[in-house]
Amino acid sequence: MFTPQLLWRMKKIFVFAICMIACYSISAQDDFDDFKADFDKFKEETEKEYDNFREQCNAEYAQFLKEAWEAFDGLPGVKKPKDQQRLPQDVVDKLQKGGGTKDSSPKGKSAQKDVEIRVGEVVTATQLQEGVKRPEPVSRFLFFGKKKPKAEEKEKEEVPAEEPLTFEFYGTQMTVHPGDLKRKLSLPDTGNEAVGAAWELCSLPAYTELLSDCLHLRDAYHLCDWAYLQMLKAMTDTYFGADTNESVFLTAYIYCQSGYQMRLAQTDNRLIVLYATDHGIYDQSFYTLNGQHFYPFAQKGELGRIRICNHVFPKEQAMSLLVPEEPLFSQDKPKVRTIQSREFPELQITVSVNKNLIDFFEKYPTSNLNDNFLTRWAMYANTPLDEDVKAQIYPILQEKLKGLSEREAVSKLLSLLQSGLVYKYDEDVWGEDRAFFAEETLFYPYADCEDRSILFSRLVRDVLGLKAVLIYYPNHLATAVHFNEKIKGDYIMLNGERYLICDPTNYVAAPGVTMEGMDNSKAKAIVLN
Repeated sequence: MFTPQLLWRMKKIFVFAICMIACYSISAQDDFDDFKADFDKFKEETEKEYDNFREQCNAEYAQFLKEAWEAFDGLPGVKKPKDQQRLPQDVVDKLQKGGGTKDSSPKGKSAQKDVEIRVGEVVTATQLQEGVKRPEPVSRFLFFGKKKPKAEEKEKEEVPAEEPLTFEFYGTQMTVHPGDLKRKLSLPDTGNEAVGAAWELCSLPAYTELLSDCLHLRDAYHLCDWAYLQMLKAMTDTYFGADTNESVFLTAYIYCQSGYQMRLAQTDNRLIVLYATDHGIYDQSFYTLNGQHFYPFAQKGELGRIRICNHVFPKEQAMSLLVPEEPLFSQDKPKVRTIQSREFPELQITVSVNKNLIDFFEKYPTSNLNDNFLTRWAMYANTPLDEDVKAQIYPILQEKLKGLSEREAVSKLLSLLQSGLVYKYDEDVWGEDRAFFAEETLFYPYADCEDRSILFSRLVRDVLGLKAVLIYYPNHLATAVHFNEKIKGDYIMLNGERYLICDPTNYVAAPGVTMEGMDNSKAKAIVLN
């Protein structure tokens, strides 16, 4: 979080450092000592300015917490659309039996004609392609290294040495240093004065190390925004007890100081954290504040009318629900699974997926971007595959597909998923529609069309280096692949490039073949990264 003046001073410090280093290369050691002294002085001045700015922001926010909070009514959550209608039973029977290019592809496929499919809509979620930008923490150690309070500050605040806190987050042991907050932070009631005083307490320099530790854990374990907020709850619940006012408050404070947009709310003498996101989360009530949707964190059911401190903290940023990289949880691999192509038995993979990662994905919020429900599949498909899973299966796939034409390689990948996975509807297995991240399809025994398409699009892009898009029908999800080779079949044109239909659910596992019963005139293309 920076003011324009501070940004200008930050630029000066780097220019100054570069110039002085250049001078040092032609100067004596005493000149360098002068440079170091000047640099340290400038650094100290900038740190002080930054600390003063942060203290001012927190002092103002604490004052707003002490004032009257405004009442807001919640809005009901948007119901998650049904993913797909039921396919005709004869088609489902064929899918569950499996197939392959040798056994069930159309006769004379080598003479198959080109058919251009003019899709009804192309979904290009630009936010997905721009990646995730982290918010800027309200912390002086971001640029100058973690800085503990000075000795005189410790003595003045009488902060005794405290034991570090170790807690578990999805099977992973993590450690932070909360100081003596457990003894000093107490919120038996949620009166405005008490909450404001608690904010002032946590803002003391003595507790900066806790914020530093949390940000370090976020980066070290590759936690996305959602995972980071969940981690804060796991930490504060371990420290203060699950869902206590103290736990909720400290979660809100650290989340805010990490640069994220949040609001504190009160109802029935308990605190609630509201987090902001530009994603539309399904089946969860929300509050609209200044045009931004805020969702209650870790709350079940609708809250109705609550009182909210709707004060804007400088430079706050809404949460992104994208997963730019897989979290690095401790390994728990209770299950080994083999997936084999029936048509090409030499093509098989053996994989064991981290159960901690699967547990994390199971609770991930289902959402969309730009109010377009098609974008949610792009979010799943654009999530990178876990590095450990890649190490288990990618070398095998690359070796088995080496030297093949693009058509042959894609055909074998299609066959691997089509005949190696068991087809079942989500509602028959889970009781409701549910899309899988790629690892979940490799973990669970059953997968429907959307799960196969998400995994297949990931393998095609990573293993073969080919571009892929998802193809949505009212009752089905398939893929389309851009080949560098000239291959005949059903295709769409996208940005001047041909993408052949490649359906890992179809009982005909061949590029360029549309599943029977699919109406291409109603198809929609979902662009992937």
